[in-house]
Amino acid sequence: MADYNEPLFSMPGVSSGISWGDMIDKIMEKARKPVELWETQQDTLRLKVKLYEEFSAVLKGARNALTVLKQPSTYKMKQAEITSLTTGVSDAAILTATATTEAYIGRWNIEVLQKAVAETRIGTRFDSASEALGLTGTFSIRVGDKVAEISVAASDSLRAINQMIARATDAASGASVGVTSKLIDNRLVISSAASGTNTISITEGKLTRSASGDVDAVPFRTSGGAFPDILQLKYGAVTYQSGTDFTYNQSTGKITWLTGGSKPPAGVQYDVTYAATQNITKAATNTLTLPPSGLFPTSISISGGGVTYEEGADYTYDANTGTITWLAGPADGTALTVTLGNPKVDQSVFFLEPGTGDDIIAALGLNLNDADHYTAAQNAELLVEGVRVTRSSNTIDDLIGGVTLNLQGPGKVTLDVVSDMEKAVESIEEFVAAYNDAMEWINVRLSEESAVDSLAKDDPKRSDDFYKKFGLLHGDSLLWQTKSQLRRLVTDPLNILGPLKQLSQIGISTEKTDYGKSGKLVFDKEAFMAAATPGSLPFMDQWMTDALGSSTTPLNQLKTDFAGGDFLISVGGKQARITVKATDTLADVNAKINLAKDEASGDRIRVRSTIIDNVLSIASTDIDANITLQDPNGVLKKLGIDVSNPLDATHHVQDTSAYVGNLLTAAMTNMDTYFGNLVDSSQIAVGSAVTIKGRVASQISHLNSQITSIDKRISRFEQQLSIKQRGLFDQYSQMEVTLAKLNQQYSWLASTLSALTAKQQAAS
Repeated sequence: MADYNEPLFSMPGVSSGISWGDMIDKIMEKARKPVELWETQQDTLRLKVKLYEEFSAVLKGARNALTVLKQPSTYKMKQAEITSLTTGVSDAAILTATATTEAYIGRWNIEVLQKAVAETRIGTRFDSASEALGLTGTFSIRVGDKVAEISVAASDSLRAINQMIARATDAASGASVGVTSKLIDNRLVISSAASGTNTISITEGKLTRSASGDVDAVPFRTSGGAFPDILQLKYGAVTYQSGTDFTYNQSTGKITWLTGGSKPPAGVQYDVTYAATQNITKAATNTLTLPPSGLFPTSISISGGGVTYEEGADYTYDANTGTITWLAGPADGTALTVTLGNPKVDQSVFFLEPGTGDDIIAALGLNLNDADHYTAAQNAELLVEGVRVTRSSNTIDDLIGGVTLNLQGPGKVTLDVVSDMEKAVESIEEFVAAYNDAMEWINVRLSEESAVDSLAKDDPKRSDDFYKKFGLLHGDSLLWQTKSQLRRLVTDPLNILGPLKQLSQIGISTEKTDYGKSGKLVFDKEAFMAAATPGSLPFMDQWMTDALGSSTTPLNQLKTDFAGGDFLISVGGKQARITVKATDTLADVNAKINLAKDEASGDRIRVRSTIIDNVLSIASTDIDANITLQDPNGVLKKLGIDVSNPLDATHHVQDTSAYVGNLLTAAMTNMDTYFGNLVDSSQIAVGSAVTIKGRVASQISHLNSQITSIDKRISRFEQQLSIKQRGLFDQYSQMEVTLAKLNQQYSWLASTLSALTAKQQAAS
């Protein structure tokens, strides 16, 4: 398009002496006045777009700040606080603890008696870790039912043996055998991979019949190091007898199948019973029934009535005959249980077993049991509220629900699990700041006046966008509506269960300065913590039913065998009887409670009943008057309220702390929805049309559409002006040509007249 602000051409009249170009420029400048007006309108619209984009940004900032506050987990955070009761020992030196959101709030007295310790063997010191030791032979490492054989050559050094032990795997499964090995100061240090003993009971199992010989090995040792007793060997329906079919060397754990006896087929698995029980009636002496294997166990334990009797003090046992001779113990005729064999296996204890060749274990000093060379496995022991607890690990997560204890050393502590509202408080403070930024922006734009109108016409500020945007949103209806709705979202009660309905109850309210005209928020942290701390904030007593699925369906269709009946509500010295029919709905019960009157005086009782999400809530309207419910016909119990259990926090409000999260989650979800309805730029269908969801986003889109529309209007008008300009050029050019012809004619006439005049004068 032509730029009509500059002369497009200079066309001085050769014949006429008229500057046609200047004339056309002035005509076009006047014709272009509407374009200037439209461009001014566009500038204003663009400034408004920028302002609404600023508005959208501050709203999005407030929306982002409430993200954490929408999450229920924010208000379920728990913290474990530990106080040492042992003089001179810090709490961190006794135990540390972490609590999950599911941890139960309460206090526990804990005494750590001992930490769990991994079994460790320390070998003797060598002069060099890299020189060949000249040892040849094998030894095995046994941990639980895993066995690894270490084969040592004469060229192997201490470092090489250390690496073989560290990489040792079970011959059968290929899994790690369960030990660690380190080389420290030219000493082998072998430890169980896990602390404690990790004791389990193995009463039976399966062995695989050797495919290459007649000897099978029991894969584990019992607590104390001995191989287990064998009470029965069985394959299918066949039970094998000791001395006839096999022999068992308990010191080596080897079962030898005898020639001529019965035996399982090579390569198959057969059943082994290592421990069992027999019931006896106490007499001066008792003889055990011979186990199916034909072998009496080498070890037994006897218990009855919660008492375990000690061999040597209460009785003696002859493993050859299975005879128990009582020295003390219970009265004759007492029923007792005898456990045959030792079913306990320490899965974290390792055994070093000699093999072939040199005694490598002894050569390395790994057979020494003094304090400098051996540390026995030890379980963690602690007292929790006086109850003795044993665990194999120092990390205990199955003792106090939702709490993980990490034992550090002996000592006494108190462990308090409390609500951790730090994250919630920080998030509320961030939200209040962002909300107030948005409200300040709204207040400024609504109240500011135009800055340009008061400036002189030649003031350069009149063309500065910073000043031009002042007052463009003065009194804007969208801003007024947004401010009004945000105030309502903060102050209006929410239709939710529980004693907390308004944000002001937990310290979030509109500031009182100038009667709260600014709409800004203030946050009272102390009030919030009072609401979040059990027992700190008074509240209206309230009972709630189960969620029933529908409030308009007859109760006998929602609850099996619901027959109706009466229940009584007492509050503030007045009592009302509510009669419920089997065909009543939850809405019917709600209406009856709200109309209930005292049986004696006929006065209304001070309760309010509501239905929220198909849950019936019965609340006192007097903060000083609690509700007492009587349920002689079990009506309320059918609906989920057990009046005999007022401590049921699910159906009877105990304090406000459990409902802080409900209130904030609901309020912030509503706020988030409203912000979304303002700033979301996604498209939604409205009938057959498609529009932008957010009102601010829609307004920006509308303004941009207006700008585009004006662009098109200007473009069309510029085309018209261009045509007009060309027409003027053609018109004035033609006029100049015509004037030139006239001048030529004038010159000819003048010349002709001059010649005629000269002739006339000459003739006279």
